[in-house]
Amino acid sequence: MMRVSYGAHVTMSESSGTLSCIPYLKIPTPQRLMTLGNPHTFPNLSRDEDELSPFVTVEWDATADAMLYATFRQGFKAGGFDEDDPGTYYVPVAQDWEMGIQANVNFSDKYEVPGDLDPLMAQDSFYKLNARLSLDSLDGRYQLALIGKNLNDKKTTAWDNDVPLGNLLGNNYFQFIDPPRTMALQAQVNF
Repeated sequence: MMRVSYGAHVTMSESSGTLSCIPYLKIPTPQRLMTLGNPHTFPNLSRDEDELSPFVTVEWDATADAMLYATFRQGFKAGGFDEDDPGTYYVPVAQDWEMGIQANVNFSDKYEVPGDLDPLMAQDSFYKLNARLSLDSLDGRYQLALIGKNLNDKKTTAWDNDVPLGNLLGNNYFQFIDPPRTMALQAQVNF
């Protein structure tokens, strides 16, 4: 199931005042600054700003045990007049991306692997932690993902049995071991 939540904040600000600047040169002196001229004054500066700060969060239940989410936020804070160009009003805008994952945990209780229910070959209960984290371009064309399986590196088997006639030399068995911890980097381009 996928959920989307969105909204926006509207901020209105008014700025006015007088800007005074002293030209200086940064050089190593006891005063640390060396002035180069007379102060400049820019009176009666004013500016009204109405800013929209949107946000959106997308959540996707990939499985019953794993939820992925991504959030985008844009915000700003009231800016000020730039002393190098007093007619310019600087409004800092920030964009924030956040992505996360709730890990997928697979749990299995103890079970008998071979068909003859040999207790020496029983698989103990275990859990395996799997995760996938992806970064997508805004246009959906590119995706880069880091995929991890069996992150807790649990040694398990899904099939084992007795060696034919192996009991003549004692208890002999063979088994196929499941893959250990694996990591993969996946790149995808959509055309």
